[in-house]
Amino acid sequence: MPNVGRAVLLILALAAVGLSVGSAEAGECTPTGTVTLTQAGTTVDVIVAPSSSSQFVKTGATDLEYFLFNISGTCGPISVDQTVFGRTLEAQSGAFGNSQSGDFGFGITCPRCKNGRGGALPVGTQIVFHVTACTIAQLSVANDLGNIFVAGLQCVPNGTNGIVVFTAP
Repeated sequence: MPNVGRAVLLILALAAVGLSVGSAEAGECTPTGTVTLTQAGTTVDVIVAPSSSSQFVKTGATDLEYFLFNISGTCGPISVDQTVFGRTLEAQSGAFGNSQSGDFGFGITCPRCKNGRGGALPVGTQIVFHVTACTIAQLSVANDLGNIFVAGLQCVPNGTNGIVVFTAP
């Protein structure tokens, strides 16, 4: 892939980018995963990859979305790669979040999948999506609580689930 106009933001490379990851439920599932943003021309490619001991889960803590984010300004459309056989992942817009995660305007979910553990995506599943006519700066703006992204994850070894927040210092 050409390196022209390409910028990558690896959120778990905390020291390099000045971001931090927190979770009230992480426990033995730390590190919890990565979010990678890659600028490819006028499109931002996003890969959300939980650790090998975590899986995406839809709960009320994330308004039944697997992943929450904001966009500053006008971007789009958003297209989602289908990474799980038999489950259709979709981008949604709306008012998402709560007092723990803050307010978000966009999410990735599977509308026809069960909520909770029954609708968890298989371990190893990545959420991959693309936002056209956008920049990394427009996708990495903190919300009202300072959170840039939120993922609903379940820790497979101990069965706990909760939100994982990606924040700027």
